[in-house]
Amino acid sequence: MHQTMHLYFYLVLPLLFACTGLGIMWLIVGHHLQHLPAQALVGSITLLLALLPILFFRYFVHSQLQQGFARLNNDQIKLPEELSLGSLLGDQIDSWIPANQLVETTTCLYGENEHLYVKITVHISISADKYGKHFVEGLDKNIPLLIKKIQHAIYSASRMDPDMVMSLNGSTLLNEDDEAVLRSKFLSALETIAIQGVTFPVDTDGIHIDRQVRKEKLQSIKTADQEEKLDLTLDDSLLRSLGVG
Repeated sequence: MHQTMHLYFYLVLPLLFACTGLGIMWLIVGHHLQHLPAQALVGSITLLLALLPILFFRYFVHSQLQQGFARLNNDQIKLPEELSLGSLLGDQIDSWIPANQLVETTTCLYGENEHLYVKITVHISISADKYGKHFVEGLDKNIPLLIKKIQHAIYSASRMDPDMVMSLNGSTLLNEDDEAVLRSKFLSALETIAIQGVTFPVDTDGIHIDRQVRKEKLQSIKTADQEEKLDLTLDDSLLRSLGVG
Protein backbone atom coordinates (compact mmCIF):
# COMPACT_ATOMS: atom_id res chain seq x y z
CA MET A 1 0.00 0.00 0.00
CA HIS A 2 1.07 3.60 -0.47
CA GLN A 3 2.74 5.26 2.52
CA THR A 4 -0.01 7.84 2.45
CA MET A 5 -2.52 5.02 2.99
CA HIS A 6 -0.63 3.89 6.09
CA LEU A 7 -0.54 7.48 7.34
CA TYR A 8 -4.27 7.77 6.70
CA PHE A 9 -5.22 4.66 8.68
CA TYR A 10 -2.61 4.95 11.43
CA LEU A 11 -2.79 8.69 12.14
CA VAL A 12 -5.47 10.71 10.37
CA LEU A 13 -8.46 8.41 10.90
CA PRO A 14 -7.57 7.52 14.53
CA LEU A 15 -7.31 11.22 15.37
CA LEU A 16 -10.56 11.96 13.55
CA PHE A 17 -12.42 9.12 15.27
CA ALA A 18 -10.98 10.00 18.68
CA CYS A 19 -11.80 13.71 18.39
CA THR A 20 -15.30 13.00 17.09
CA GLY A 21 -15.96 10.48 19.86
CA LEU A 22 -14.61 12.82 22.50
CA GLY A 23 -16.79 15.65 21.22
CA ILE A 24 -19.90 13.46 21.32
CA MET A 25 -19.08 12.17 24.81
CA TRP A 26 -18.55 15.74 25.99
CA LEU A 27 -22.01 16.72 24.77
CA ILE A 28 -23.61 13.69 26.44
CA VAL A 29 -21.83 13.51 29.79
CA GLY A 30 -19.94 16.78 29.92
CA HIS A 31 -21.41 17.82 33.26
CA HIS A 32 -20.28 14.51 34.82
CA LEU A 33 -16.66 14.65 33.68
CA GLN A 34 -15.48 15.87 37.05
CA HIS A 35 -16.16 12.36 38.33
CA LEU A 36 -13.45 9.73 37.89
CA PRO A 37 -15.75 6.93 36.58
CA ALA A 38 -17.07 9.25 33.85
CA GLN A 39 -13.53 10.22 32.87
CA ALA A 40 -12.52 6.54 32.68
CA LEU A 41 -15.57 5.74 30.52
CA VAL A 42 -14.95 8.63 28.12
CA GLY A 43 -11.25 7.77 27.90
CA SER A 44 -11.96 4.11 27.15
CA ILE A 45 -14.53 4.91 24.45
CA THR A 46 -12.20 7.48 22.86
CA LEU A 47 -9.32 4.99 22.81
CA LEU A 48 -11.53 2.30 21.30
CA LEU A 49 -12.71 4.64 18.56
CA ALA A 50 -9.11 5.61 17.80
CA LEU A 51 -8.15 1.93 17.47
CA LEU A 52 -10.98 1.04 15.10
CA PRO A 53 -9.28 2.32 11.87
CA ILE A 54 -5.99 0.64 12.86
CA LEU A 55 -7.68 -2.69 13.58
CA PHE A 56 -9.66 -2.46 10.36
CA PHE A 57 -6.52 -1.80 8.35
CA ARG A 58 -4.51 -4.61 9.94
CA TYR A 59 -7.14 -7.33 9.92
CA PHE A 60 -9.20 -6.50 6.84
CA VAL A 61 -6.81 -4.63 4.56
CA HIS A 62 -3.26 -5.60 5.47
CA SER A 63 -4.24 -9.27 5.72
CA GLN A 64 -5.11 -9.21 2.01
CA LEU A 65 -1.55 -8.27 1.08
CA GLN A 66 1.05 -10.91 0.24
CA GLN A 67 4.69 -10.89 -0.76
CA GLY A 68 5.27 -10.73 -4.50
CA PHE A 69 3.13 -9.35 -7.31
CA ALA A 70 -0.64 -9.07 -7.57
CA ARG A 71 -2.32 -10.11 -10.81
CA LEU A 72 -5.62 -8.26 -11.12
CA ASN A 73 -8.74 -9.53 -12.87
CA ASN A 74 -7.86 -7.38 -15.87
CA ASP A 75 -4.39 -9.08 -16.06
CA GLN A 76 -2.56 -6.01 -14.81
CA ILE A 77 0.44 -6.66 -12.55
CA LYS A 78 0.75 -4.51 -9.45
CA LEU A 79 3.30 -4.24 -6.67
CA PRO A 80 1.77 -4.34 -3.17
CA GLU A 81 2.41 -0.62 -2.68
CA GLU A 82 0.58 0.15 -5.94
CA LEU A 83 -2.68 -1.47 -4.86
CA SER A 84 -5.56 0.78 -3.98
CA LEU A 85 -7.98 0.22 -1.14
CA GLY A 86 -10.72 -0.46 -3.68
CA SER A 87 -8.75 -3.21 -5.41
CA LEU A 88 -8.16 -4.94 -2.08
CA LEU A 89 -11.70 -4.73 -0.78
CA GLY A 90 -13.35 -5.07 -4.18
CA ASP A 91 -12.05 -8.58 -4.87
CA GLN A 92 -10.07 -7.38 -7.90
CA ILE A 93 -7.00 -9.53 -7.21
CA ASP A 94 -7.03 -12.74 -9.23
CA SER A 95 -3.83 -14.25 -7.83
CA TRP A 96 -0.46 -13.51 -6.26
CA ILE A 97 2.81 -14.33 -8.02
CA PRO A 98 5.63 -15.08 -5.54
CA ALA A 99 8.83 -13.08 -5.84
CA ASN A 100 10.81 -16.26 -5.20
CA GLN A 101 10.55 -18.81 -7.98
CA LEU A 102 11.95 -22.28 -8.67
CA VAL A 103 13.20 -22.76 -12.23
CA GLU A 104 13.75 -26.34 -13.40
CA THR A 105 15.65 -27.30 -16.52
CA THR A 106 18.00 -29.88 -17.97
CA THR A 107 21.43 -28.50 -18.77
CA CYS A 108 23.96 -29.88 -21.21
CA LEU A 109 27.67 -30.06 -20.40
CA TYR A 110 30.13 -30.27 -23.26
CA GLY A 111 32.71 -33.01 -23.37
CA GLU A 112 35.19 -34.02 -26.05
CA ASN A 113 33.71 -37.49 -26.36
CA GLU A 114 30.31 -37.13 -24.73
CA HIS A 115 27.65 -34.75 -23.52
CA LEU A 116 26.35 -34.88 -19.97
CA TYR A 117 22.73 -33.89 -19.30
CA VAL A 118 21.96 -32.77 -15.75
CA LYS A 119 18.58 -31.78 -14.34
CA ILE A 120 18.84 -28.77 -12.03
CA THR A 121 16.56 -26.52 -10.01
CA VAL A 122 17.58 -22.89 -9.52
CA HIS A 123 16.09 -20.55 -6.93
CA ILE A 124 15.60 -17.08 -8.41
CA SER A 125 14.27 -13.88 -6.87
CA ILE A 126 12.28 -11.30 -8.79
CA SER A 127 12.94 -7.79 -7.53
CA ALA A 128 10.04 -5.71 -6.21
CA ASP A 129 10.61 -2.82 -8.60
CA LYS A 130 9.73 -1.76 -12.13
CA TYR A 131 12.18 -4.27 -13.62
CA GLY A 132 10.74 -7.17 -11.68
CA LYS A 133 7.24 -6.02 -12.56
CA HIS A 134 8.19 -5.93 -16.24
CA PHE A 135 9.55 -9.47 -15.98
CA VAL A 136 6.36 -10.73 -14.31
CA GLU A 137 4.14 -9.02 -16.88
CA GLY A 138 5.59 -11.36 -19.50
CA LEU A 139 6.25 -14.27 -17.17
CA ASP A 140 4.97 -16.97 -19.54
CA LYS A 141 7.53 -16.03 -22.21
CA ASN A 142 10.26 -14.78 -19.89
CA ILE A 143 10.65 -17.97 -17.85
CA PRO A 144 11.41 -20.08 -20.98
CA LEU A 145 13.81 -17.33 -22.07
CA LEU A 146 15.46 -17.41 -18.66
CA ILE A 147 15.80 -21.20 -18.89
CA LYS A 148 17.54 -20.88 -22.26
CA LYS A 149 19.85 -18.28 -20.78
CA ILE A 150 20.75 -20.66 -17.94
CA GLN A 151 21.33 -23.52 -20.38
CA HIS A 152 23.50 -21.33 -22.58
CA ALA A 153 25.60 -20.02 -19.67
CA ILE A 154 26.29 -23.49 -18.26
CA TYR A 155 26.98 -25.03 -21.67
CA SER A 156 29.41 -22.21 -22.52
CA ALA A 157 31.14 -22.62 -19.15
CA SER A 158 31.54 -26.36 -19.74
CA ARG A 159 33.21 -25.71 -23.11
CA MET A 160 35.79 -23.51 -21.40
CA ASP A 161 36.22 -25.95 -18.51
CA PRO A 162 36.59 -29.54 -19.80
CA ASP A 163 37.15 -30.78 -16.26
CA MET A 164 33.48 -30.11 -15.57
CA VAL A 165 32.67 -33.35 -17.39
CA MET A 166 35.95 -35.24 -17.10
CA SER A 167 35.93 -35.05 -13.31
CA LEU A 168 32.79 -37.19 -13.20
CA ASN A 169 34.75 -40.30 -14.15
CA GLY A 170 32.11 -41.64 -16.50
CA SER A 171 29.52 -42.16 -13.78
CA THR A 172 25.82 -41.60 -14.40
CA LEU A 173 25.04 -41.31 -10.68
CA LEU A 174 26.64 -38.32 -9.01
CA ASN A 175 28.17 -38.74 -5.61
CA GLU A 176 28.34 -36.00 -3.00
CA ASP A 177 31.70 -34.68 -4.20
CA ASP A 178 30.55 -34.63 -7.84
CA GLU A 179 27.46 -32.70 -6.86
CA ALA A 180 29.42 -30.17 -4.82
CA VAL A 181 31.79 -29.56 -7.74
CA LEU A 182 28.99 -29.07 -10.24
CA ARG A 183 26.96 -26.78 -7.97
CA SER A 184 30.01 -24.56 -7.50
CA LYS A 185 30.72 -24.44 -11.23
CA PHE A 186 27.06 -23.83 -12.04
CA LEU A 187 26.97 -20.96 -9.55
CA SER A 188 29.94 -19.37 -11.30
CA ALA A 189 28.19 -19.76 -14.65
CA LEU A 190 24.99 -18.15 -13.35
CA GLU A 191 26.98 -15.16 -12.14
CA THR A 192 27.65 -14.31 -15.79
CA ILE A 193 23.92 -13.82 -16.46
CA ALA A 194 22.56 -10.30 -16.09
CA ILE A 195 18.80 -9.81 -16.42
CA GLN A 196 17.25 -6.72 -14.89
CA GLY A 197 14.71 -7.66 -12.26
CA VAL A 198 16.05 -11.18 -11.67
CA THR A 199 18.54 -12.24 -9.00
CA PHE A 200 20.26 -15.62 -9.06
CA PRO A 201 21.46 -17.53 -5.98
CA VAL A 202 24.39 -16.08 -4.10
CA ASP A 203 25.56 -19.48 -2.86
CA THR A 204 25.31 -23.13 -3.87
CA ASP A 205 22.35 -23.72 -1.56
CA GLY A 206 20.20 -22.06 -4.21
CA ILE A 207 21.02 -24.77 -6.77
CA HIS A 208 19.73 -28.35 -6.53
CA ILE A 209 20.97 -31.13 -8.80
CA ASP A 210 19.34 -34.43 -9.66
CA ARG A 211 22.14 -36.95 -9.12
CA GLN A 212 20.81 -39.23 -11.84
CA VAL A 213 22.36 -37.88 -15.03
CA ARG A 214 22.38 -38.92 -18.68
CA LYS A 215 25.43 -39.18 -20.91
CA GLU A 216 25.51 -39.39 -24.67
CA LYS A 217 28.58 -40.46 -26.59
CA LEU A 218 29.43 -38.28 -29.54
CA GLN A 219 29.51 -40.22 -32.79
CA SER A 220 31.58 -37.58 -34.52
CA ILE A 221 32.95 -34.10 -34.02
CA LYS A 222 30.00 -31.75 -34.19
CA THR A 223 30.09 -28.71 -36.40
CA ALA A 224 28.75 -25.37 -35.31
CA ASP A 225 25.56 -26.02 -37.32
CA GLN A 226 25.04 -29.37 -35.62
CA GLU A 227 25.53 -27.90 -32.15
CA GLU A 228 22.64 -25.52 -32.80
CA LYS A 229 20.43 -28.59 -32.52
CA LEU A 230 21.05 -28.46 -28.78
CA ASP A 231 18.48 -25.62 -28.76
CA LEU A 232 20.77 -23.21 -26.97
CA THR A 233 20.05 -20.22 -29.21
CA LEU A 234 18.50 -17.10 -27.75
CA ASP A 235 15.99 -14.61 -29.05
CA ASP A 236 17.98 -11.35 -29.12
CA SER A 237 14.87 -9.17 -29.23
CA LEU A 238 13.49 -10.81 -26.10
CA LEU A 239 16.82 -10.45 -24.36
CA ARG A 240 16.89 -6.75 -25.16
CA SER A 241 13.36 -6.38 -23.79
CA LEU A 242 14.62 -7.77 -20.48
CA GLY A 243 17.51 -5.36 -20.38
CA VAL A 244 20.17 -7.94 -21.21
CA GLY A 245 22.95 -6.25 -23.04
